[in-house]
This record gives sequence, C-alpha cells and structure tokens, in this order.
Amino acid sequence: MRTLFLLSLVFIILSGCASEKLSPAEVVRENYRAMETEDIQLYRKTVTGARESTADTLLVMFFNEYDVAYSIDSIETIGELGDIAQVRTVVTATDRGGPNKFHDNRMVAIHKLRLDRGKWKIFYSEIEKPTLLEKVEVAAE
Repeated sequence: MRTLFLLSLVFIILSGCASEKLSPAEVVRENYRAMETEDIQLYRKTVTGARESTADTLLVMFFNEYDVAYSIDSIETIGELGDIAQVRTVVTATDRGGPNKFHDNRMVAIHKLRLDRGKWKIFYSEIEKPTLLEKVEVAAE
C-alpha cells in the first residue's frame, strides 16, 4: 500500500512538472504578451540565441519610443518535428500613444522555435510585409 502511495505521489509530481512546459503556440502568445506589457524578462524567457542576447538594448529603445497593443487574430502550430516547431500568427498591432507615432498594422508571421533545455523558445521569425491599417476617425455629434 505504501509503495502504491509513493508511486502515485511521484506520478503527481512528474505530471505537475510536465504541465509547466508550454506548447510552441503558448510560447508565442507569451512573447506577444511580453511585448504588449513591455516585460523584458518575460520576453527573454520566450526567445533564444541572438534575440535573447540583444533583447535588453533593442527592447528598451523600442519601448521608449512606442507604446503598442498586440491582438492575436489567429494562431496555429503548423508543424512540430523533434526539437523544431513552427507557429503561424496573424496579429494586429496598434498605437497606444507613445512618444512616437506607430503605424497600426496587421502582420502574418511564421515563428520558428526549438527546444532549449526542455522548453520551447523562438529563435527566428519571418514576417510578411505588414498591411497598414487606416484609422477611422469618429466625428463628434
């Protein structure tokens, strides 16, 4: 009986550890959330390679100039093979009134991820030419 209890406890602990690993699509969602909330530490947890090593400098500069909201219109994992995955997103990025004008746009991106110490991380993103969005001014009545 004690052995069964210990095996059950080990299974619960291991199941809990396994559930902490985010799927490739969840990592991409977290990446956009980090960009929207201007959370550099969270951003660094979602990327690897050159993106991670340059995040502090580039993101601080970007966040000082722009305030952008990101809305994920669609997200899908288009492939996962071994330690490589690809996630396709359609995202709308809109200006929230930072010091410089950000041009509202919709972009399609393919994010390439790889397992890095057991966790999915983005190492490259291919972005199609963004579609600029027109702001619709609402007249006061």
